[in-house]
Amino acid sequence: MKIGQKLILGFLAVAFLVGIVGYVTINKEQKIKNSYEEVISDTIPKIIALQNIRFFSLRMITEVVSYVAKVAEKELAEEEEEEFLEAKEEVEKWEAEYEKSIAPDNDMELQFVRDVDITEERIEDLGVEIIALKKKGVSGKEILEKTEELEEAEEEFIELIDSIILHEKEELVEASELVNQNFTNSKNTVLGGTSVAILFAVVLGLFLARAISNPIAKLNNAATKIGEGKLDTSVDIKSKDELGSLAESFNRMRISLQTKEKDILKIKTAITELNDQMRGDLELADLGNNILSYLVPHLDAQIGALYLMETGNLLKLISSYACVEQNNLPSEFKLGESLVGQVAMDKGAIIISKVPEGYFDISTGLGGIVPRNILILPLQYEGMVKGVIELGSVNEFSDKEVNFLNQVVENIAISVHTAQSRKQMQELLEESQGQAEELQSREEEMLANNE
Repeated sequence: MKIGQKLILGFLAVAFLVGIVGYVTINKEQKIKNSYEEVISDTIPKIIALQNIRFFSLRMITEVVSYVAKVAEKELAEEEEEEFLEAKEEVEKWEAEYEKSIAPDNDMELQFVRDVDITEERIEDLGVEIIALKKKGVSGKEILEKTEELEEAEEEFIELIDSIILHEKEELVEASELVNQNFTNSKNTVLGGTSVAILFAVVLGLFLARAISNPIAKLNNAATKIGEGKLDTSVDIKSKDELGSLAESFNRMRISLQTKEKDILKIKTAITELNDQMRGDLELADLGNNILSYLVPHLDAQIGALYLMETGNLLKLISSYACVEQNNLPSEFKLGESLVGQVAMDKGAIIISKVPEGYFDISTGLGGIVPRNILILPLQYEGMVKGVIELGSVNEFSDKEVNFLNQVVENIAISVHTAQSRKQMQELLEESQGQAEELQSREEEMLANNE
């Protein structure tokens, strides 16, 4: 049985247990939800309505008192009267909200509404009456008596509404306790069912670990060794499951890494060998011959040429490999002239496949063949083109061969620059020596003439 099938069976068993636990939990949560919604939709809106009734009723009384105090200031008094009327409207609105939330069979709350209405009407009437008296200019004892009646109504109202708010809060506490009880029961059910599911999952995990952990440990150990550079490490897992397939993939990866490592080593060796060919105080022609004599066979090419940049931006042929007279090989190019000059101008390589007839001929003692692929690369040193190298082959140049050339062209350019600098120094030295000898000859001639 594959690992996936084993895991599926195990997961199905765990899912069955979790399903049972989930079913019970959902039922419990539904009860909690119903209890909670009952609290939210019934008790809490009542408390909010009652608190707003209390707030705006007291605000009415406050505005009446403020009106009496500011009646001398007409604008302020009118503002207080407007606020009194606004508070009165708010009280009526919240009383309507509270009445809508009362159940028809709740006699106690219905009686409270009647009591509140009576007290509220008394407060409103007293407030309106006091404001009317003040507008008429009445003051003194009559206003004081009405104000005292208003204060008594306020105390009666506060006592009444605080008692019903307390009652609603007590109902809220009872509802909350019911919700908490249901939640506790649900939590215990979930914990119990979850514990059983976890225990089963642990047992199942231990069982599957025997079939999985050992192969994984082998893979981990092999991966560690591969990471340390031990590419000869293989994994021997014969199982028919996914771990067996993973082991096969791992071994294929190891072989691929070995191949890449060999390719890298081969390139490093080739670079070292080419550097050896360019080492020493070589003339430009000898240097070019050594470069082509190594590159052409190494890249399995058949023909090659090396052009160096000279004064006047001219690329002159300095060395060639397997080129014969019938090729009519040009000895120099200007910048932009032919593909050689274009590569030097653009400072970028060109690869040509399916070379036309007559471009190059490869001659042997038995006859001739035409190279079908041409590779032309610039030799750059510190951004300056020092020359161009051209190679021809009957086979296509592979990515590995192009990559190798891209890695060595800089070293070739450095060697060419060094040889050119050495040649210039030699020419300057010879010129200086010639001038010194000529100067000495003239001095000797002058001395002879003086004698």
